[in-house]
This record gives sequence, C-alpha cells and structure tokens, in this order.
Amino acid sequence: CNLSFEANFKSFLSLHRKRYAEQDNLPHNPDRRYLDFTSTEGVGPLEILAVLSTEGNSLYTDALLNLDASFETWTMHHTGTTSRGYPKMPCESLTIHMLRKHGSIRTPSGIVPLADVLGSYPKSLAALHQLFVHPKAEKIKAALDLLKPTPEFFGQGDPVPLIDIWPELNTFLPSHLRQCRLISCERILIIDQETECVFHAPDIYLVGTVDDDEKRKLELVASELELSLNNRQFELIVKRRTSYEVKERRAEICLCSTDAERLRVAVGEEELRSGLPSSLLAVLENDGTSLTGTEIAETAIVMYQTDALKQYRRTLKHFDPPTKWAGSSRAVEFVQSQGFSAKWAGERNAKRDPFLEVEGPFLLPILHGYQRTIVTNVRNLIRNGYGANAERRGMNQYADRFWQDARRRTGNS
Repeated sequence: CNLSFEANFKSFLSLHRKRYAEQDNLPHNPDRRYLDFTSTEGVGPLEILAVLSTEGNSLYTDALLNLDASFETWTMHHTGTTSRGYPKMPCESLTIHMLRKHGSIRTPSGIVPLADVLGSYPKSLAALHQLFVHPKAEKIKAALDLLKPTPEFFGQGDPVPLIDIWPELNTFLPSHLRQCRLISCERILIIDQETECVFHAPDIYLVGTVDDDEKRKLELVASELELSLNNRQFELIVKRRTSYEVKERRAEICLCSTDAERLRVAVGEEELRSGLPSSLLAVLENDGTSLTGTEIAETAIVMYQTDALKQYRRTLKHFDPPTKWAGSSRAVEFVQSQGFSAKWAGERNAKRDPFLEVEGPFLLPILHGYQRTIVTNVRNLIRNGYGANAERRGMNQYADRFWQDARRRTGNS
C-alpha cells in the first residue's frame, strides 16, 4: 500500500507541477523540481480505495465525501531561492484526486464508478442524482465541477397541483414543495437518456398519466421529491381522495333541485352578496324589497356564468375544492360530486400546436390609379409629420375629389 500511495502522490504532484508551469502569469519558466505543496496533510488512508471490494469502496467513498477536510484546497508554490514573483496556485486535494480515479457511488440499481458522473455527458444520471442530494452536495459539486443536466420534455400536458391529484400527499410535503405541480409528458430526455420522472423545480414531470398504475407513479414522484414514505402511506394516499365528512357535505348539495339552490347552499347568502357589485344589488333592490338567497344565487350565475363556483372558491374550503380549475380532472370531479355539470369546472387551456405554418407573401396586382394616389398621400402625411400646417389627410383628400367627380358625372348635387 505504501508503494501504491507513493506512486499516486508522485503522479498527483507531477500533474499539478505541469499545470503550474502552464500558467500565463509566471515571471519565468519555473524549474519544476522546486514546485511543491505548502502542506500535504489530508484524510486517508487513500491507497486502499484501489484494493477494496466494490461494496467497501462505495462505503469508504461516502465516508470521505462526508468529511469537510476532503474538500480543503491544497496550494502549490515555488520553493527555490528565486521564488519571488511566482504566484501560489490552489489545487484540489489528493483525496478528491483519488476519488476521481477510484471512488464509487451506490445507486438504486447498483454501484458505479464515481468517474461516471464526471464531464459534460455523465454516463450515470442515477449516480449524479445521488451526489446532488448528498449532505455535502454543494462541496461535491464545486470540487468535481458537476453540472445538473437540463432535461428535455416532449408532449407536455397542463400542469396540475400535486395536492389536487393526491390531497393526502399535502401531509408529507415540506412547505417549499406544497406549490409543486405535476406535468404529464409523452417523453423525457436527459442527455439522450430516457427517464420516467424528473423534478425540474418548481415542477415535477412524469411520463404518462397518473391513472397508469397510480401507486407506481406516486412512488416515482415521491422518490424524485425525496419523500420518505412507506407502503402503507402510499396506499393511504392513493385510496384517500376525499374524506367522509367532505363527501357528506357534498352529498347534501346534490339534494338541491337547481344550480342556483346548489350554489346558495355551497357558498351561503352573505358570501354570495359580498361577491356581487353593490351597485348591481342597489338596482335590483331599489323598490325596498330584498332578494332571496336563491335570487342572489341566480344573479351570481347570470354575472359569472359557470365560473361562479371558481369565483367563490375561497368560501368552499370545507368542501375540499381544487386549487386549479380550468377543466382539470379534479375540478370536474369536484363539481360533479355536488350535482353541477362538468362545464362548471371551467375550460381546459387550448393546447398550442408545436409549430405554426405561415404562408409566404402573395403576388399582388399593380395598384390602380386611385390606390397609387392614396399611397402617395399617406407617405406625404408620414413624411411631413403632424404639425399645425401639415396636411393631415391621406385617403380623405383623394376621396373628396373622387366623390365630387362622381356627382358631376351623374348630375347629382
């Protein structure tokens, strides 16, 4: 092991001597024999990384990455008598150098070399993810020059709040993820590698729909968001769509015979009044007769149409309303559970075409005489500006003459 360490250290020293000599700000070409580190203290032993088993290597790599001393910068300087003017050069530690060569990372699918996360096109995205969620992630990213690759998304659907899909999940989400939205995709690529689920803040992207093996989709989302959930909790989240108490409240509204009655019961007369313009109520009640609760609900429907429930959504909290309307599946389920038709859930945003084809310019015929006159007048109008003495007419000037000539020809005054 000692021979192995000496060989690795000499290789490490030679590498940084070469890098030092290639700097542009040196006063002279240095004698590399005088280039050395100001300190060679660090963590170890490091030579055993090359002889440990795969399992042992991954454990030891993780232990080294958990030590702040592993990331302490080394410094190379010129030690000769003519060292004046030579700068000091910061270098990565020997620990990081050895981890680059011999370290390994455990992933859900197995153990891979740490070298597989290096460079612009890392071979193992799973290992890269493990380093990005490591307790020392910031130090690791800086030491190894890691960059999180940008995913490419194809066939994106409309974003839906996570807690609209799985309300019970809100219990397990940290505060900074409670506004997270789920976006279904047809395909996700990260550096030409396909993946099923990726958290690209502030949203999480998932291939397919939640209805395709819902529990497995939830497990993918939870893993990407680093939520520690057990099997029982997964089953609870999937099964628990709406609590019994909320279902009872919604069922009560279903007993009403009209939309106005349903709206009155769901929102309440006072809340309906407060959501209508006072000027409108004053006109409707100008004879001193107050509107009934149902009449106020009818007025709200006339004013807001089928957006009335959305308009009063803040008063519907005890019915567990969706956070997103726009025709989302949860919004449709919500309104229908109270007896309203699906159109009360709003309309989905129209999906834009991936590209728009625009026809080229048309070949237009030569302008008629009167058209050329109008063009000339408009150009003069623009060229002369809008001053007090400027001619302010473009078409009118010619149109006046045109109609005068027409009257003379027809004998009309």
